[in-house]
Amino acid sequence: MGKNLLALLTIVLFVLLATFPLLHKGFPPTHDGEYHVIRFYEFYKTLASGVLYPRWAEDLNNGYGIPLFNYVYPLPNYIAAFLHALGFSFIDSFKYSLILATGIGAVAFYFFAKYFTNRLGGLVGALIYIFTPYRFVDIYVRGSIGEVWSLAILPLLLWSLAILIKEGKVSYIGLTSFLLAFLIFSHNILAILFSPFLFTYAIVLIMQAKNRQKSFYKTVVALMLGVGISAIFWLPAIAEKKYVRGLEVFDYKTYFPDLTSLLFPSWGTGFAGDIASGMSTQIGLVNLLIVCLSLRLAFQFFKKQHKIFFFTIVWFFAVVILMLPLSSHIWDAIPFFHFVQFPWRYLSLVIILCAFLAAMLVSVVRWKKLLSIILVGLAVVTTMSYTKPAYYHDRDDAHYISRDNFISGTNSPGNAFNTVWIGSPLMKKSKKTEVLSGQEDIRSEIITPEQYVFKVTTSKPAEAIVNTAFFPGWEAKISGKSLTLRRTETGVMKLSLPKGNYFVTMEFVDTMVRRVGVFITLFSVVLAGATTGFALFRVHTR
Repeated sequence: MGKNLLALLTIVLFVLLATFPLLHKGFPPTHDGEYHVIRFYEFYKTLASGVLYPRWAEDLNNGYGIPLFNYVYPLPNYIAAFLHALGFSFIDSFKYSLILATGIGAVAFYFFAKYFTNRLGGLVGALIYIFTPYRFVDIYVRGSIGEVWSLAILPLLLWSLAILIKEGKVSYIGLTSFLLAFLIFSHNILAILFSPFLFTYAIVLIMQAKNRQKSFYKTVVALMLGVGISAIFWLPAIAEKKYVRGLEVFDYKTYFPDLTSLLFPSWGTGFAGDIASGMSTQIGLVNLLIVCLSLRLAFQFFKKQHKIFFFTIVWFFAVVILMLPLSSHIWDAIPFFHFVQFPWRYLSLVIILCAFLAAMLVSVVRWKKLLSIILVGLAVVTTMSYTKPAYYHDRDDAHYISRDNFISGTNSPGNAFNTVWIGSPLMKKSKKTEVLSGQEDIRSEIITPEQYVFKVTTSKPAEAIVNTAFFPGWEAKISGKSLTLRRTETGVMKLSLPKGNYFVTMEFVDTMVRRVGVFITLFSVVLAGATTGFALFRVHTR
């Protein structure tokens, strides 16, 4: 325990070294950081209104709202909401969430790598996992909080899968399923990218298990439950994709890095990945050194049944090929790959692969301590300069949530994301309702993100516009009786109102497919929990 504690303290110190600039006052400029601050605000606002799983962002789209959270990964938003509830600003919640994810991921990687090697291997692997170029691209250039969280969860999932398969512990079915769900919740695109690696990793472990058949069944159950737990997110996102546009803004065919940009060090804050000025897509000098050293030992290890080592090297080269233009025909042929948008996203997996190779290396060579010092020292020296933002914006939350250029868009590049019924940007309105015909009086009594209550007084039937984007799930009722909601040519909602004095209640409710997703999630959660509980009960009653 003492040696584990020393290793964990070392990891924490290195995490703080890598993320210390995030503690600086201000907001470092990144590609996605400002988008996330707005998301956090909208998500927290809806969550605070009593909606447990927000799907609607009411202030975006010039106040007409948009079903943003029906399609974007929710885990970083929940974590930011928790941090904000503790008293942190949304900007600080963004920064502290990045620090937290890096720390959790490094500790998780320590236990994952240690499981296959030893304490030294786990420690070195965790430190290489922290100090690798693409991690700092994700944090300080892209501000991709979802990717950082997915990189934190993946080592936990790999560790849990290994214990489940190699030791056959039924109690790890539940843990593995929840971790897979969290991976999907953290970044669905990376979950898609990681899935072939996860499946082949599981197969390699199953082939080495004592009871292959039982290990196979347990793994299948765990993975199916994980997919089921996350159904509340992915099922509506897929089934209701036809109602929105702008989910695929970038074409992956234009974002293949060339071999030079993968091999040679570069740094920039641009977007395209050009060595001269753009975002770096380098693998990293130390990572390349680790791979070269690993090649020297790969076949020797393979003969000694260290198949997981050989498997890792094979996957490294597979990932490199998948990032190059020569693999474009593979991307064309595989369904869902067009959602990935950027082939260089596979650099996330490079972090895991190279850190694991480093752990394996230092656990078997004779000069363990010397190699450990060299690898970690070089990793820190060659990447430390990447942790320094060029400058910090002196801004607070109000700067983003009170300015139209931030809050009135659709939280997407070029405001491309919207419902299919809204063709061009709508003019912002001061009132939630407008009278089209009749002499009616409509007063807003309650306006929350996913519920409106209007008091209506009219002497004859009338029509009114509700200045909210039309989207499946919105319902209107008078004393429990449904009203027909129609859409206008501009893509907002229209109501036909009977004469009289009454209250109209409008709510954004779950469609059938959303309800099915919720049911599958709840059922899977109960099943995963029951499986774990039953397994633990059997252990304690033996």
